[in-house]
Amino acid sequence: MRVFAFSAGTPITLMVSTCRSLLSQVVAEEDVGKAFSMASCLEIIANMMGSVVTLRLYTATSAYFAGTVYLFIALAYAVIVILLITLNNYNKR
Repeated sequence: MRVFAFSAGTPITLMVSTCRSLLSQVVAEEDVGKAFSMASCLEIIANMMGSVVTLRLYTATSAYFAGTVYLFIALAYAVIVILLITLNNYNKR
Protein backbone atom coordinates (compact mmCIF):
# COMPACT_ATOMS: atom_id res chain seq x y z
CA MET A 1 0.00 0.00 0.00
CA ARG A 2 2.87 2.41 0.72
CA VAL A 3 4.29 1.93 -2.75
CA PHE A 4 0.93 2.83 -4.28
CA ALA A 5 0.62 5.93 -2.09
CA PHE A 6 4.11 7.03 -3.09
CA SER A 7 3.47 6.47 -6.78
CA ALA A 8 0.13 8.28 -6.58
CA GLY A 9 1.71 11.29 -4.87
CA THR A 10 4.70 11.60 -7.21
CA PRO A 11 2.89 13.49 -10.03
CA ILE A 12 1.77 16.07 -7.49
CA THR A 13 5.37 16.92 -6.58
CA LEU A 14 6.25 17.04 -10.26
CA MET A 15 3.43 19.51 -10.78
CA VAL A 16 4.97 21.91 -8.25
CA SER A 17 8.37 21.82 -9.96
CA THR A 18 6.70 22.27 -13.35
CA CYS A 19 4.85 25.34 -12.05
CA ARG A 20 8.08 26.84 -10.76
CA SER A 21 9.85 26.14 -14.04
CA LEU A 22 7.12 27.81 -16.07
CA LEU A 23 6.98 30.67 -13.59
CA SER A 24 10.69 31.34 -13.99
CA GLN A 25 10.23 31.54 -17.76
CA VAL A 26 7.25 33.88 -17.65
CA VAL A 27 8.41 36.35 -14.99
CA ALA A 28 11.09 38.97 -15.58
CA GLU A 29 14.55 37.94 -14.35
CA GLU A 30 14.68 40.48 -11.53
CA ASP A 31 11.28 39.35 -10.21
CA VAL A 32 11.92 35.59 -10.10
CA GLY A 33 12.65 35.60 -6.36
CA LYS A 34 9.45 37.51 -5.65
CA ALA A 35 7.44 35.15 -7.82
CA PHE A 36 8.92 32.07 -6.12
CA SER A 37 8.21 33.44 -2.65
CA MET A 38 4.63 34.22 -3.66
CA ALA A 39 4.26 30.72 -5.13
CA SER A 40 5.56 29.20 -1.89
CA CYS A 41 3.11 31.24 0.19
CA LEU A 42 0.22 30.22 -2.06
CA GLU A 43 1.33 26.59 -1.89
CA ILE A 44 1.30 26.65 1.92
CA ILE A 45 -2.10 28.36 2.02
CA ALA A 46 -3.48 25.84 -0.48
CA ASN A 47 -2.21 22.94 1.63
CA MET A 48 -3.80 24.36 4.78
CA MET A 49 -7.10 25.18 3.10
CA GLY A 50 -7.10 21.88 1.20
CA SER A 51 -6.91 19.93 4.43
CA VAL A 52 -9.84 21.79 5.92
CA VAL A 53 -11.98 21.62 2.78
CA THR A 54 -11.34 17.95 2.08
CA LEU A 55 -11.97 16.98 5.69
CA ARG A 56 -15.28 18.82 5.77
CA LEU A 57 -16.27 17.45 2.37
CA TYR A 58 -15.46 13.91 3.47
CA THR A 59 -17.41 14.35 6.69
CA ALA A 60 -20.41 15.70 4.80
CA THR A 61 -20.45 13.04 2.09
CA SER A 62 -19.07 9.91 3.77
CA ALA A 63 -22.55 8.55 4.51
CA TYR A 64 -23.53 8.72 0.82
CA PHE A 65 -20.34 8.25 -1.18
CA ALA A 66 -16.95 8.31 0.53
CA GLY A 67 -15.16 8.78 -2.80
CA THR A 68 -16.56 12.27 -3.34
CA VAL A 69 -13.52 13.87 -1.75
CA TYR A 70 -11.21 11.98 -4.13
CA LEU A 71 -13.25 13.10 -7.12
CA PHE A 72 -13.01 16.68 -5.85
CA ILE A 73 -9.23 16.41 -5.52
CA ALA A 74 -8.92 14.85 -8.98
CA LEU A 75 -11.01 17.67 -10.44
CA ALA A 76 -8.84 20.28 -8.73
CA TYR A 77 -5.66 18.73 -10.13
CA ALA A 78 -7.24 18.43 -13.57
CA VAL A 79 -7.91 22.17 -13.52
CA ILE A 80 -4.27 22.80 -12.56
CA VAL A 81 -3.01 20.55 -15.36
CA ILE A 82 -5.23 22.34 -17.90
CA LEU A 83 -3.90 25.69 -16.70
CA LEU A 84 -0.31 24.45 -16.96
CA ILE A 85 -0.87 23.18 -20.50
CA THR A 86 -2.49 26.48 -21.48
CA LEU A 87 0.38 28.46 -19.96
CA ASN A 88 2.92 26.23 -21.69
CA ASN A 89 1.23 26.69 -25.07
CA TYR A 90 1.00 30.45 -24.48
CA ASN A 91 4.67 30.54 -23.50
CA LYS A 92 5.74 28.81 -26.74
CA ARG A 93 4.31 31.63 -28.88
